[in-house]
Amino acid sequence: MNDKKGALELSVNVVFAGLIGVVIFILAFSFIMSNMQSAEKERKAEFANSFVGSLRASYEEYYFSNIITFNEQYSIRIECEKLFFDDEAVSLTDMIVFSPSEFSTKQLGTNSERIEMPFYISNAFYLYPQLNIFLYCEDCYLYNEIPEAYALLYSLWDSPTLVTGEEFAEINIIGSGDSMTINQIYQEEDNKNIIVVLENDEFAYDFAYKNLSFDDDLFNHDSILVGNISYDDEIYPFIGEEMLFGAILSDDLGTYKCNVQKFFEMFNRTLSVYEKRFELMSVDLTYPCNSLPTNQTFSNLKGNITNANNNFDYESFYDLAVSIKKLEEVAENAEMQSCPSIY
Repeated sequence: MNDKKGALELSVNVVFAGLIGVVIFILAFSFIMSNMQSAEKERKAEFANSFVGSLRASYEEYYFSNIITFNEQYSIRIECEKLFFDDEAVSLTDMIVFSPSEFSTKQLGTNSERIEMPFYISNAFYLYPQLNIFLYCEDCYLYNEIPEAYALLYSLWDSPTLVTGEEFAEINIIGSGDSMTINQIYQEEDNKNIIVVLENDEFAYDFAYKNLSFDDDLFNHDSILVGNISYDDEIYPFIGEEMLFGAILSDDLGTYKCNVQKFFEMFNRTLSVYEKRFELMSVDLTYPCNSLPTNQTFSNLKGNITNANNNFDYESFYDLAVSIKKLEEVAENAEMQSCPSIY
């Protein structure tokens, strides 16, 4: 009996010790995994803040590094006011950032353009995965046959490259004779290509593309680019090449609209500063400087900014572009008459 009792106690002790060992292992494993997850979360948050810090440095000092390379796979998403690195969010309250709404990549292309309408407002940033932009037009075989908007885009696009020489983004102009190239574009399994088509071109292929239209007269006579990008049954109005790039690279109207409206708010604040400055100076001005239509020009421009912000359509953007041109003309007139600068 004693032998059986001892054997039973030994078996119970072995089982109990085994259970304790399993519990200790589970606790230790959970502790290690928790620490690893916390370290990973802190690392991602540190990287996200460092990345946005570099954008802010560019925003404030106009210093910019073209390429940021990820060591690991990241999921990137933008919702206007926030930039998400996986589940880590960083505020972008005062920054204009255009991007595809969501993508995953180990490498990220970045680029920036100064917005000057008519004076310095901010930088617009573009974040994008590796992609190609194809500008499609009929009979674009000679340089003088290339539409003005395409020539502008082609000349201004500064494609950032890796040290390996591999380009993140490239613009190509293709015509009706490049049908094989177009078919190949859409046969790629991992399609990171954008096709932009002028409104008056007949595009015979049944798949999604971004349709571009702009005002020829305003662009040719006053060098102001204003128009629309239509994509996925949505309209993206733009002024200037910065917003045009944003409209092409963004695939989400909500994000594009929010960032453009942030620009309008910044533009309006800046105008208010210059308007008050000139109002204070005008007390001591004499003819002809006191006869310049400055107050009315500022007032009209601010009203057009409000309309563009509220209506967000081609007509209101066109009116804003015309008001910008008028302010430029008043400023040039003031300079010619040796009056204080308007801005």
